[in-house]
Amino acid sequence: MLLSIANTFIKRPILTTVVAIITVLVGVISIPMLPISQLPQIAPIQVEVTSSYIGADAETAETNVTSVIEREVNGVENMSYISSNTSNDGVSNIVVSFPPDIDRDIAQVNVQNRVALADPQLPSAVQQTGVTVQKSSPDLLLGIAFLQRMGNMTICF
Repeated sequence: MLLSIANTFIKRPILTTVVAIITVLVGVISIPMLPISQLPQIAPIQVEVTSSYIGADAETAETNVTSVIEREVNGVENMSYISSNTSNDGVSNIVVSFPPDIDRDIAQVNVQNRVALADPQLPSAVQQTGVTVQKSSPDLLLGIAFLQRMGNMTICF
């Protein structure tokens, strides 16, 4: 059965081309109809805290800025984990991750309140430039990782 279907497509390349074009057109037409808004959130909620200590190296910024903010932010309500990075130009980046079922705005407000507690302990140069707290979305990265995994996958029949 499968062999006869395969032979039909092999012997008739025009039929194969028409079926392929129809399949692509049906896929392109149906993409806008997908209920993407109804899909569950699978990526973790992330809140990013960024600060800049002008003129400081990575070690000084880590000691005086990153660790101070981490101490205050650590233990924020419903937090899953925290990661940080301090570059050699004094820029500190802290990412606080929450489970997907947490409200993104509430998570940002909770982190913002904890950062406000750390603000008086920060050096004056950091206080002048300010500490930025914003929501970040790992969804794009999650999609890229998914596509990479799909590209590495071998399909066997």
